[in-house]
Amino acid sequence: MRFCIAIKAFFAVLAKKNIALQIGQILQSSRKNPQTSTESSTDVPGDLPVQVSSLKLSQKAGLQSEAITLLAALQREARFLDFIKEPLAGYSAEEIGAAAQNVHDQCAEVLERFFEIRPLSDRSEGSEMTVQEQNPVRCHLSGQVTETFPQTGTLVHTGWVAQKCELPQWTGSEKDAAILAPCEIEIQ
Repeated sequence: MRFCIAIKAFFAVLAKKNIALQIGQILQSSRKNPQTSTESSTDVPGDLPVQVSSLKLSQKAGLQSEAITLLAALQREARFLDFIKEPLAGYSAEEIGAAAQNVHDQCAEVLERFFEIRPLSDRSEGSEMTVQEQNPVRCHLSGQVTETFPQTGTLVHTGWVAQKCELPQWTGSEKDAAILAPCEIEIQ
């Protein structure tokens, strides 16, 4: 479930500047007000591995959203949309797995090139971790959560952080801004 929320949040940040700015402000305020603690080995890191304010968010003339740019790149370089939109009923599990491996590897390359995605926490999953304050952007708490902090629990997922955001610049026309992939026509 957290994975789905993360994907939705990811695309919301790319598609809506106001959401990106709000999350950026939350992350920046968490850096300005670090918690002092003697338990530094189990604390949630005070700073992300990247200065979020230094992310380069491309400013286009409103012709193509960054979400469309990303989807177009995933299609162009990894055939992502072809794989997702293909009905799988007629294929064997082995055929699906072989196609998925290729799409997976190529999508990973695209995302790494555009975002340099790294784990948010340097701790390993399953390790004990202390959270100093409620910050739903940085940590999703579940289980026996109370309103008092600090709280200690088991790290279930390390989270992800983009160390950059460098999407290709759209240079096409406004009427073509929503096109994710061109038609392919073989001339006989």
